[in-house]
Amino acid sequence: MTDVAKLRFLLLVLLLLVAPHFFHLPSSHTLLFLSFWSWRFLGTIRPSLLPKGQLLPILTLAAAGVVIASCGGAIDLETSTGLFVAGLGLKLMELQSERDLYFAIFLGWFVALTQFLYDQSLLMAAYAFAAVALLTAALVQFNAPGLVSGRALARTLAELLLPALPLMALLFLFFPRPLSGFIHLSLDRRAKTGLADILEPGAVASLATSMDVAFRVDFEGEIPPPEARYFRAQVFWRFDGRRWHPHPAMRQPLPQAWPGVGESYVYHVTVEPHYRRWLFALGFPAAAPEEAYLTREGVLEAYFPVDARRRYRLVSFRAYRFPPLSPFERELALQLPAAPSARVQDLVDRLRPPSGGAEEFARAVLDYFHTQGFRYTLRPGALGAHPVEEFLFSTRAGFCEHYASALAYLMRAAGFPARIVGGYLGGFVNPRGKFLEVYQANAHAWVEIWVEGKGWVRVDPTEAVAPRYVEQVRNLADPLTEAVTAQLLAAPQTEAAPTAVAHGGVARSLRIFWSTLDHRWHVWVLGYDRTAQARLLAALGERWPYGALLLAAVLVPAAGWARRGGETDPLLREYRKFLRQMARRGLTKAPWETPSAFARRATLQCPEAAERIAAVTERFTAARYGRHLTAAPRSQQSGRSHRQERQR
Repeated sequence: MTDVAKLRFLLLVLLLLVAPHFFHLPSSHTLLFLSFWSWRFLGTIRPSLLPKGQLLPILTLAAAGVVIASCGGAIDLETSTGLFVAGLGLKLMELQSERDLYFAIFLGWFVALTQFLYDQSLLMAAYAFAAVALLTAALVQFNAPGLVSGRALARTLAELLLPALPLMALLFLFFPRPLSGFIHLSLDRRAKTGLADILEPGAVASLATSMDVAFRVDFEGEIPPPEARYFRAQVFWRFDGRRWHPHPAMRQPLPQAWPGVGESYVYHVTVEPHYRRWLFALGFPAAAPEEAYLTREGVLEAYFPVDARRRYRLVSFRAYRFPPLSPFERELALQLPAAPSARVQDLVDRLRPPSGGAEEFARAVLDYFHTQGFRYTLRPGALGAHPVEEFLFSTRAGFCEHYASALAYLMRAAGFPARIVGGYLGGFVNPRGKFLEVYQANAHAWVEIWVEGKGWVRVDPTEAVAPRYVEQVRNLADPLTEAVTAQLLAAPQTEAAPTAVAHGGVARSLRIFWSTLDHRWHVWVLGYDRTAQARLLAALGERWPYGALLLAAVLVPAAGWARRGGETDPLLREYRKFLRQMARRGLTKAPWETPSAFARRATLQCPEAAERIAAVTERFTAARYGRHLTAAPRSQQSGRSHRQERQR
């Protein structure tokens, strides 16, 4: 491989390394690096095109100005990364000496590390490892006088990289962890969840076909039945005629958690970053994790926006003993912007049972939705100045928010306290990983009504209109894809849902396998924080340092044995055999001792073997330090030169 070919190989590897940054850096930063990279690649064809003299400092200042100006002058992570990437592109313009090449390779390794500031997924880890291997391969090629064969290159990479794995494992398990697990910097403040701060018919529809994962749930024991898979996140109290809003007073901390009754569920939630403060819980959680608090309306709210993947443990009961509704809460749960119109009041009077409470009236409203031509659709069309009335008497088409808004409005018009809850419904039970995977498309809205003697009772009005759809969303038979979503929406909505039957196929199996692998990566690797480390050390007991030393005593020599086993140089193998024979005579070569010095000492102590000692040493030193290297092909020696010098 010629020097030009080696340089082009390095340029391609560096382009591959920087490529993930193209997805989260401004386009100006990307274009800047690509311009410098293209310029340098053309320079391998016509070196005269490369900048010389004072042009490089001018380019450096111009590049820094472009990066800083495109970021509005802010010196943050995005600006710093942009400056670094642009600097790497500029460094390519002056690849003249070996020192420059080594420095570019070092910068490439650093680029691989910076990717984890943006993405810590298993896929990115595999990508970064492959990129580091390619960079190391470029380093080996530059040190080789000729072409290194693919097999020899792979063997050399294994010798260089694999011995580091035991040390990595020991540091990962026992080195003191940062407070929040894997180091994370907040990069993006945009909301990415399927929920919004206000509820207005149409807000969830745009995300009803999103395949992104919202969170995953691992249960300690049996997974709750589908009808119990409602994950609460928000409560909406105030209605202004078009939109429902939360109330600040109800988002204050709950003084004392409500006592649970009956069966309980213990589970762990791994939530994706959504840059809001709400967390997700199955029904009403019994207590909040340490990074959040339980509000007066029974939802979890984090102290800080969820800008990184977060995992927490919860306990939820099937039922609770609620305290009586306070006058303030009753007033909020009955609030309406104005008195209902005569048409709405007439409907309320017709639906109100002669003698019945909130549950009976709610059932009458659901029966009205079921029998009066209402239909479920994600494209219901815009509503006018009186959306609830238009929906009830004109369009009669909508999705969960339309039905939840209409039911809550009618309940309040009838004098029964009600509120709207936003969260997620159902999900897919991963058969391999035994966890529940909830997607953005599972975003949902329902109603909670106050029933004297019971407290807050969940009512899902969408189920009255689209029972088949709701039942299948509660217990998805397949990982969510566009085809699965289209099938759910196209199926008849008024029929009872049959038992879900999963579709087969290699694609489905691969999606399930990857989802399981990705989830375990986040739980076991990225979720390995100080708490997890403390649990491990507690399980090992007071003798854990001895266990760590024992593990090191096993793994590190094993790695060294693997490296020695990979040695293909026959001359070095024979010399080591000679040293082992001398060691059996009580003569051990010190690490700092040259072969000649060891030979002189060995001859004095073993004069009977002087002739053999001199012959072996002369042959070895002549081959290693003389002009003619005949022991092995130079392509094989190139990747081992540094290691062999250390061993000698």
